[in-house]
Amino acid sequence: MRRALLLTLCMILLLTSTAAKGLGDSSTLAVPYSSYTYDFWQEPVYAPQAYVPVKTIRGMDLGVGAFSSPRDIFVDAEKSIYISDTGNNRIIQLNSDYEVIRIFSEFVNNGVIDCFNTPRGIYVTDNGHIYIADRNNSRIVVLDQKGQLVQMVGPPQPEFSGVIRADFRYNPNRIGVDNVGRIFVVSDEVYDGILEFDPQGDFCGFIGAPRVTPSLIDYLWRRFSSAERKKLLTLFLPTEHSSIDIDERGFIFATVTDGEIRYTEAIRRLNPAGTDVMRRAGFNPPIGDYGSALLDQYGEATLASSLLVDVIARKNGMYSALDQRRGRVFTYDENGNLLYVFGGLGQSRGTFQIPEAIAELDESILVLDRGTNMITVFNSTDYAQSIHAAIAYYHDDDWDNSVLEWQKVKQMNVNLDVAHTGIGRAQMREDSFAEAMYSFRLGEDRINYSKAFALYRREVIYKNFTMVVILIVVMAAAIFVISKFRLIQKLRYTLEKWGGRLKSYTIAKSLAYALYLIIHPLEGFWDLKHEKRGNAVSAGIILGLLTLSYVYARQYTGFIFNRRDLNKLNIYVEFASILIPFFLWCIVNWSLTTVSDGKGSFKDIFITVAYACTPLIIMNIPLTFISNYIIVEEGSFYYTLTSLGVVWTVILIFIGTMVVHQYDFGKTALFTGLTIAGMGLTLFIGLLYFNLAEQVYQFFSEIYIELVFRN
Repeated sequence: MRRALLLTLCMILLLTSTAAKGLGDSSTLAVPYSSYTYDFWQEPVYAPQAYVPVKTIRGMDLGVGAFSSPRDIFVDAEKSIYISDTGNNRIIQLNSDYEVIRIFSEFVNNGVIDCFNTPRGIYVTDNGHIYIADRNNSRIVVLDQKGQLVQMVGPPQPEFSGVIRADFRYNPNRIGVDNVGRIFVVSDEVYDGILEFDPQGDFCGFIGAPRVTPSLIDYLWRRFSSAERKKLLTLFLPTEHSSIDIDERGFIFATVTDGEIRYTEAIRRLNPAGTDVMRRAGFNPPIGDYGSALLDQYGEATLASSLLVDVIARKNGMYSALDQRRGRVFTYDENGNLLYVFGGLGQSRGTFQIPEAIAELDESILVLDRGTNMITVFNSTDYAQSIHAAIAYYHDDDWDNSVLEWQKVKQMNVNLDVAHTGIGRAQMREDSFAEAMYSFRLGEDRINYSKAFALYRREVIYKNFTMVVILIVVMAAAIFVISKFRLIQKLRYTLEKWGGRLKSYTIAKSLAYALYLIIHPLEGFWDLKHEKRGNAVSAGIILGLLTLSYVYARQYTGFIFNRRDLNKLNIYVEFASILIPFFLWCIVNWSLTTVSDGKGSFKDIFITVAYACTPLIIMNIPLTFISNYIIVEEGSFYYTLTSLGVVWTVILIFIGTMVVHQYDFGKTALFTGLTIAGMGLTLFIGLLYFNLAEQVYQFFSEIYIELVFRN
């Protein structure tokens, strides 16, 4: 027994040490957070750990005393680490081995010893100048590596009338310096944008103020409010920035903390003119958590969105943002695709209380936590390193190695759509368009799929040019013959003649009559009712064809235009989505018009609405087929014809309602609106009833279970 136990223990240790390869110490495997990405339908999906915690750094560990409310961390080109120890009014410099090099707490200013007062942001240029946002002194202090004062940048001067408000308060919080020496400052409670200073420290103005787009309701509410009420209303102010960083090309990365803008522009990339040029080509804009991650246990979107408080620009267009609300670090590629997530809130190593800032040191990420007054060092795993390598190879035009690295990533995480997209982009560069289409389809990347399909389609056309010309000529001739000889009418007459030889003559003739009715609605609906040109059986067949055509369209619409999750397609739900609105219209319309001199019976309404839906059938089937052979740029053709079918049907339903009830235009419009409102009320009552019934069922179920278990 003891030998078996010892053997089992050895096996566990062996497996643990094997799994720990590439991750450093095996203790790093026990991370207190889960990693994930999002799929196309905004659902979180599992992902391997990209970064794991390996070290924590406290002031006591460095021998400089405990940190006090640290606010920023920065790593310069020489791999020195700078910590803004705000509560202790000092800046601490470490080397790459996390050893103290120097502490900046005072400097000589015009022959007098000067000190910091709650220093916040830090930025170090390539020439070693240290820019410090000295918040409560309302200035930017520039020191060299020896702590000597180089420059002092004060607040904007009051001569900027019309630019600086009279009540303007300058409280610099974060700072960045571009490659030509321009200084960009994020100041607390400033809604005009980021302050820009020239290399000499002269104020140039504001850049990058987020757009303000108040809703129509907000505008009308303010427009018609009294003067006293307007004073109490919130101003339509742009939201303020919370952090700033400068990438290797001189573009400004910034995060926005408050306001509705965070849902689309929580991270911004500004060019030197202050225009946001951020690419947001991912499944969703880079905003942190979204989708079902914000749903509570009842499926309601009540949970708060991410609060991004810091961002760092990384190599090859990547960038990482820190979510203070959930303690997570989100990393994106240059197109805004989410690559990985790590971190969380808590008390364990690798989690935070009030995460404040992040920095990158080689393949490590440093997260500064104001709540615990310490820094957590995260090392990248093989998974993250393969992602970084694949992106780097692609930027170097080494597509073969890029594909190899993405293949490694895909083996570790088949849920990462970016891996499939990365493989597809490399394949498209090598003119392997069919293979690229397959990869883009796996990655749910419809834009790049469309590009690859356009090239593949052109390639096929060039190879089969003669057949394509013949096909175009035949199609043109067919269209000419149909329009010249009115084949649709002849088809109707043929169906009537064919139907006359069958026992079901009336049904066939009634179905054929639908083709006439959709072209001549006034006459057609009159004859449909008074001349008995239609019947309930034919209407039922049309309704069945309508339902089947919609199920067919949902399943087989081309990948570019079909954004549904086909794995979750429920045929009963699809049938209900057509049949419930159809019969609700018929029932509610009949109920309302019966008490208002309506001449149509329920059967008449049923037949009328069914025949009016014929254009949807005519449009659905061919458009579903065509959607598999067109690209995004040709989508206007697809959407126009789809909309035409819907509008055509709506007009026919309106005309049919007017004819069958013998109403004038105004009365028909009134009862159309009442019918729609009645449908909504009926659905509300139905949902309320089922919800109440469910609660009653749960109540009696709990009583039953309680009685059974007590006995």
